[in-house]
Amino acid sequence: MEVDAWSEWAGSAPQARPGVPAPAGPGDLDGLYDLVVTWAARLAGTGDALLWLVDDDSRLVVRRGIGRFASAAGRTLGKGEGLAGEVWQAGAPLAVTGLQGLGAGLCVPLVAGASVAGVLGVAWSEPSHLAGDPEAELLAGWGELAGAVIDRAGRPRGQGWLPGTAERYRALSEQIPAVLYSEVHIPGGAVVYESPQYQQLFGYTVEDAMQPDFWKTLVHPDDREWVLAENERVDRTGDPWNVEYRTIAKDGRVVWLRDHAVLVRGEHGEPDYWQGYYIDITAEAGRGGAAPGAGA
Repeated sequence: MEVDAWSEWAGSAPQARPGVPAPAGPGDLDGLYDLVVTWAARLAGTGDALLWLVDDDSRLVVRRGIGRFASAAGRTLGKGEGLAGEVWQAGAPLAVTGLQGLGAGLCVPLVAGASVAGVLGVAWSEPSHLAGDPEAELLAGWGELAGAVIDRAGRPRGQGWLPGTAERYRALSEQIPAVLYSEVHIPGGAVVYESPQYQQLFGYTVEDAMQPDFWKTLVHPDDREWVLAENERVDRTGDPWNVEYRTIAKDGRVVWLRDHAVLVRGEHGEPDYWQGYYIDITAEAGRGGAAPGAGA
């Protein structure tokens, strides 16, 4: 594996005046960039991911990279250059396989308003890796959420969005309009992580959510049979989890969820854990307690 191939995929080396290093990005958004890239990698089941944002010179600039892209910050691409540049131009996800010295890659746009504000990319060292439509849809959904949050977070001016790294990181995490979760691939599906928005959405504590199969008790009785059947199927096959269903919050509210997750495998290909997120689409569904499909 040649490191140069990974750097080249990220873009051209940053240009800076002699003695003046090219900035990697606004320091007050470091926590958010880390969050976006880390979760993109987890959702894709890889350790290599990077985030490009469009700068004032109308070029894509790498703001954060992890894994083999850890040193890629500051590298740039023009519109139409490389996979990320093509995604910027097309405004749609693109995947490639069999890249010499790299393997396979997937890039999705980060949309803010009506324009593409950046690109989120992940890569796998296995040339035969195929990023299918469900995987692209999952990452594209995360890119859409991340684009909205980065756009909102970048608007304030002054001394930063929030003082203190820890406080800022926690606040930025809670700004993501989705509940992020990890669930161990074992009978009972023990949840090992739920982001802080869980309690706000359902009224239950994160500790409640950690109980094996607790999420199943929240599924609306009219949806439970088919939701649990689909859950059993994807646990058996390893297919991506991509469903919309109703839940009941602690105060009795009906909450519609759009729930996406992918199965992350261990070092030897064994099922390890599910990595996913869900968002509240009750307002979007516009159907309150109606049965699935009603009012669609």
